[in-house]
Amino acid sequence: MIAKAKSIPHGAAMTNYATKHNRADIVLTRNLDEGLTPLAMWGAMETIHQKYEPKFRRKPVKNPTLRLEVSPSLEETKGWTLRDWYTYALQFLDKLQKDVQAKEGKKKGKGKFNLDRAQIFACLHFDAKSGIPHLHILINRIDLDGNLMNDSFIGDSAVKAAHDINIERGWELPEDIHEAHQKEITEACYDILRGMSSFDWNGYKRGLESRGYKVHEQRDKQGVLHGYTVLRGNSRFKSSILGKGRDLTASKLEATWKKLHPVAPSVVKPSSTVDTSQATNRKPLVERYAERQSVAQTKPAPHLSLEKSSMLTMRNILSQCRWRHTRL
Repeated sequence: MIAKAKSIPHGAAMTNYATKHNRADIVLTRNLDEGLTPLAMWGAMETIHQKYEPKFRRKPVKNPTLRLEVSPSLEETKGWTLRDWYTYALQFLDKLQKDVQAKEGKKKGKGKFNLDRAQIFACLHFDAKSGIPHLHILINRIDLDGNLMNDSFIGDSAVKAAHDINIERGWELPEDIHEAHQKEITEACYDILRGMSSFDWNGYKRGLESRGYKVHEQRDKQGVLHGYTVLRGNSRFKSSILGKGRDLTASKLEATWKKLHPVAPSVVKPSSTVDTSQATNRKPLVERYAERQSVAQTKPAPHLSLEKSSMLTMRNILSQCRWRHTRL
């Protein structure tokens, strides 16, 4: 189960969204007339705003309404009836009030958070795509007595209320659910990148949307993509928290795709006429040269051929004959 809350300036849009196309059932109303349509309930809240407007003239209330969304998992709410959702809504509101009042006790001068005197409207809404049920709760911050309820850290109080209920009912904790969903989306991102023959942002985005996620782009005025957020139901996951080392952010997506598609190194096949066993046993070039020099130095001098030897002998004889002729 997860929960979130914030103060908003107007509740008509939320009421219309939660109840359109007959995808919602009224679960709980408080301090509102019976039989009112959702938009009529919002009109009754506006009547209180107008009644106490003079009281807040010096400091107008910009956000007079609290909007809350509470979403248990499908497994946790399997087989639930409207009565079960009603009991669950009461439990959540009680936990929320106790947490806010505990914080108010530490900070003086803040308005009392008294839900017994507040106008409240809660409906059960079913998501159009996933079918996951969740509660939409609208609370008038200005109660029937004209007191303005404190909205400081209202989101933290909603998370704390959901956490307490999870423990009491033995449900999975919100932080564990968030971590599991983050891992699920990360694996989906990697799987989509692996299946792409070439990187393309639009193809990557379509891959996420085909798996039931929504993608919200962050672009500058020139249309350059600087970031994106993946939405899973009511949960949002920024790309900066996905993957490893921010490798699924918009600026690193293409590099991550390249890592998932390494280029195979080229392999040179040996020639069929070469004896590879001899080639691998050949000695280094320097060693072979040294051996050749050693052989050359130890090799005996070659003998003269017979023809050259005879010619030298004839030259010696002629030389001696000339010497004798001169003396005579």
